[in-house]
Amino acid sequence: MIEYLLVLLVFTIFSIWHSGTSKDSFKKAFTSKFNLSLSSYTLIRIPVSLLFLGLTLYLVFLYRKLTPELFTPIRGFVGIIPPLIAMWLSSYVTLQISKANRLPQYFGILDTPKVFFYSGAYSICRHPLYFSWLLAVWGFMVSSPYLLYLEFALLITIFVGYMSKQEENAMIALFGERYTEYKERVPFLLPYGFLTNKNETNMVNLINKDNPKKKKQ
Repeated sequence: MIEYLLVLLVFTIFSIWHSGTSKDSFKKAFTSKFNLSLSSYTLIRIPVSLLFLGLTLYLVFLYRKLTPELFTPIRGFVGIIPPLIAMWLSSYVTLQISKANRLPQYFGILDTPKVFFYSGAYSICRHPLYFSWLLAVWGFMVSSPYLLYLEFALLITIFVGYMSKQEENAMIALFGERYTEYKERVPFLLPYGFLTNKNETNMVNLINKDNPKKKKQ
């Protein structure tokens, strides 16, 4: 029982820290109080987040075999296909952001201009990077179907859902109707947008990503 509580405790600390420090109000108060630049703030925030997330993973892999197996694991190449696809997708998304010269804004090192991607990976779902997290976590259940790992997968899913909603609220506040219409056209987390969004160029006129304060014409 202690292993479940440890994983829950450390992951809760990670969730509170990562979600709390992502809020603009906290960010402004923290940087103002300690006279930090945004890049310095990010260089504090991200390593602390990774520390607690890494510690959660360490506890999961350390104690997972002490918990029941839910089904017979699938070993070999088949077992690593979902994580491999997740790695490819996250790399594709990162490359797309990099080609647009928006990595500093995306990872919070620079504050402006705000990032609004709607093509490429972002035309099949609104949060492709978060989907890659879920694919990797749940895909790993194929080869490691322990109850403790299931707890971790559920915690990640709840966290991703919460963070996605928070980010979308911020995007609606910034981009207004343009992001609302994007939401109506593109799925939330499951990447089936290619089935419903046959021509992504239809969305080009929705967003002026270089001038987020510009109102709809």
